[in-house]
Amino acid sequence: SGINSNYDLRLEVASKPATTPSNPGNTLNTALDLGSLSQNINFTDFVGKTDPVDIYRFTLNRNSDVELIVGAVNQETKLDLIKDYNNNGQINSGDGDILDYAYGYSSSNGEITQALEVGNYYIQVSNNAATNYDLRVNVTPR
Repeated sequence: SGINSNYDLRLEVASKPATTPSNPGNTLNTALDLGSLSQNINFTDFVGKTDPVDIYRFTLNRNSDVELIVGAVNQETKLDLIKDYNNNGQINSGDGDILDYAYGYSSSNGEITQALEVGNYYIQVSNNAATNYDLRVNVTPR
């Protein structure tokens, strides 16, 4: 005495690519340290419900023009450029820690371009759904 019912089941899966050398951290203190940047670099990784934030740390030894690009996403993905001014390991938006932000979409890249001084900076990529992403960091010393 069972009841039969037709239904559609759809599952969307995004696998995690393997081109990032180590899993980027989820906080400023656990950020993947890229070291001193003087050339362009590219990463491919994943953010989603189980890992909603990836944070990268980099150092500039010379004043530089920096371009950050997040693309190849299938969901709205936020890109933040961060400087921890008070070195408390926290992102304090009221203190100006978020220098700039952009959103990447399936139809367009998120891009940030900033002239930065010597110092330590962070890149945060975040998404609460599930998406692979490409992150390009272009550095031109001035």
